[in-house]
Amino acid sequence: MNSKKLQLSSRHEILSYLQNFLQNQKANLDCSQDSSSFNCIQSANIQNCINCFFINSCTKCICCSHCNSCEKCLECIDCFGCIQCVNCIDCIDCKESSKSSHCNHCYRCHNCFTSSHCQDSSFLIDCSYVFHSYNCSRCSFCWGCVNLKDIKFAVCNIQMSKEEYEIVMNIIKGGN
Repeated sequence: MNSKKLQLSSRHEILSYLQNFLQNQKANLDCSQDSSSFNCIQSANIQNCINCFFINSCTKCICCSHCNSCEKCLECIDCFGCIQCVNCIDCIDCKESSKSSHCNHCYRCHNCFTSSHCQDSSFLIDCSYVFHSYNCSRCSFCWGCVNLKDIKFAVCNIQMSKEEYEIVMNIIKGGN
């Protein structure tokens, strides 16, 4: 390591040196970003982001990786078009969800917490494979349900067997 002794005698010289050092470090990160972003690596078209990696067209994100077109997210990975999500993985278009946290593989969800593989739903807690539903907790394999707790295999708040659920879902999806 090649070290050189700094001979900075005034506050102005120190601040000037630090500013040049940080600008050089930013240039070394190979980013296409505005001057308001900091420590973002291999990122393009970003604004006001901090410590992000491989993100594109994001604004005000912190510690995100491999995200695209997200805004105000924190520690998310592989998300697209999300706003105000926290610790989410592979989510798409989860909007206005400042309380969304720890979700994965969700699509167009709003204010969900620790849910996975959910779609077009709002206010879910600990749910998985829940679609077009609202205010459900600890539910799995539900479609069009409202205010349910601890339910598996339900359509429009009607609980059914796994086999019945699969038949109804096949019909909903356009199958025979």
